[in-house]
Amino acid sequence: MKVLVIEDSLAMGKALSEILIRQGHQVTWLTGVKTLEPLVGTVYGDKDLSLNFGDFDFLIEDGELKGSAYQGVEIVNHASALLHCIGFSSQPEFNQKMVNNGALFGAKKPVLLVALEAGVLKLEEAVAQQKEVSLLLADYDQTMPKNPQFSQPWQLVEQRLRELMKEEFGI
Repeated sequence: MKVLVIEDSLAMGKALSEILIRQGHQVTWLTGVKTLEPLVGTVYGDKDLSLNFGDFDFLIEDGELKGSAYQGVEIVNHASALLHCIGFSSQPEFNQKMVNNGALFGAKKPVLLVALEAGVLKLEEAVAQQKEVSLLLADYDQTMPKNPQFSQPWQLVEQRLRELMKEEFGI
């Protein structure tokens, strides 16, 4: 599947893209959006890229984008008529707003990454099982850190995010 990721954090964007690529998806990652029609986004390194939402199967959208002319809710509201959208924010209220504006479901960071890494969330099944996935991710938000099923995927995601945060923030 062709997946458009819009995420302003180097660590989150790169980690999510790597997981999706390992699963066989084609990924385009934007760090912000300048215009919706036509879609002009920014790639890491502040270069502009012109795209078409209709060229993608899925959008995974961050709720808050620093320095972007548009935020997650506005982007999902526009894009959800053209492709399947997933809200992806550490703030539950942003995820809920994106769902209210057309996202299939919202997932907290890093729960979405761990669910994808563990293979319990597959984009190919997300549309048909939208309600189940939404409930599952809400439950995982509460139980995932303590669940042995997710111990290894959680550690892998956490380790990769730490490496990328060193790169992004120098810490």
